[in-house]
Amino acid sequence: MFEVYGTPQCPWCDRVKDLISKNNLEYNYTDVSESIGAQKMFREKQLRTVPQVFLGDKHIGGYEATQQYLNKQYINDLKENT
Repeated sequence: MFEVYGTPQCPWCDRVKDLISKNNLEYNYTDVSESIGAQKMFREKQLRTVPQVFLGDKHIGGYEATQQYLNKQYINDLKENT
């Protein structure tokens, strides 16, 4: 399951959540402005922008990186099924 970290009033956060949903995938959303644990993780990983997307322990990145990741996964899935 994807983990999406964002803040209120962040259009790219909304877009990345829509992108994940449109691919029929599930995600958990954490508002960084309200989560001390998320704020600590951002400091430790030196993350400065939102959204930030993770899949398990793998850091994917922001919207564009998530879009590229999903496109690559989709292509790999097609190759495996042909």
